[in-house]
Amino acid sequence: MTFTLRRGTLDDIPGMVDVWYRGFNSPEMLSIFPDSLPTRAWVTQSIVSGMKDEAENTVYMVMTDDDKNGKVVSFAKWIIQPSGAPVPAWNKRWPSKVAEDMSETVIDEHFFEPMARQHARATGDRAHYCEKAIMSSDCCSRRLRLICLTGSPRSVSDSR
Repeated sequence: MTFTLRRGTLDDIPGMVDVWYRGFNSPEMLSIFPDSLPTRAWVTQSIVSGMKDEAENTVYMVMTDDDKNGKVVSFAKWIIQPSGAPVPAWNKRWPSKVAEDMSETVIDEHFFEPMARQHARATGDRAHYCEKAIMSSDCCSRRLRLICLTGSPRSVSDSR
């Protein structure tokens, strides 16, 4: 197996959304982010915005399986906060109107707000990089964890 780690592109987004739902597939997460066309469109819109709007200071990295025509098997989302200011609220970084089958109250109180509190406590007003998400297909979760530690997809053995 050969993998490539690179910056994500708009063409990668359908694969990234598929990986999102392979990573967020517990009943709890599906109650927040239902696996439906409206919510998939909402997640897609968020990724597109993060890639296109430089003011969001967002970087997406993807790992692709070269043996499967470059299929996206993992991705990570990083936010760069050079000013040290707090990361903007989720409804400034994500589409502010949630999908019709989502609850704004649930997504705010059970997903984004707890993360925002932890983030603020950990970083204060210091400039920082923040990994906001890391997702992987089952076939690659061990490899992805090791890549995060080593920084190189080529230095990780496929053996268990």
